[in-house]
Amino acid sequence: MKQFTAKIPYTKFNETELRVDLPNGSRITLLGSENSDGLRGIYLDGCVIDEYANVNSKLFPEIIRPALSDRKGYCVFIGTPAGMNNNFYELFQHAQGAEDWFSLQGKSIRD
Repeated sequence: MKQFTAKIPYTKFNETELRVDLPNGSRITLLGSENSDGLRGIYLDGCVIDEYANVNSKLFPEIIRPALSDRKGYCVFIGTPAGMNNNFYELFQHAQGAEDWFSLQGKSIRD
């Protein structure tokens, strides 16, 4: 995050809290999902969940979605597939048929 925000004037970095405070009042924070209950009670304007196939299946519906709902936030799920028996695959399948979801599948190897 430091690399991508380094040229923004008056940006403040807090490495201990894994946080970037931007001059417009926005904040980017890196959070882990190992202790998902520790994320309860926060609010989010937006969220990116990486390697969703490896995340506890209760994280999004029980913790992240409520944290986004009050502020009408968004969530981006990214990762690499780990077969067809996990929450990432199920979410991708859901997004295929839902009008209010967007899904994109890209190749990880160039031809």
